[in-house]
Amino acid sequence: MELTEDGFHTFSVETKDIEDGLKECTYTLTIPSGRHKDTGQYKFIAKNKYGEDECSVSSVKDHFHHVNI
Repeated sequence: MELTEDGFHTFSVETKDIEDGLKECTYTLTIPSGRHKDTGQYKFIAKNKYGEDECSVSSVKDHFHHVNI
């Protein structure tokens, strides 16, 4: 399932210039009011012209973790 931004899930991105004209991007998923159906495994995939990377995080209602890719 692909998660999209709605009234319960929001996304934000913070970019920072790094060496060689590249940018470092930090993406944040916010679930301000965790519901029981938000509990589960989340998989984050970042893709660009250089390839892709991914990470996963498990969540339990009212207990979410911060994960960096």
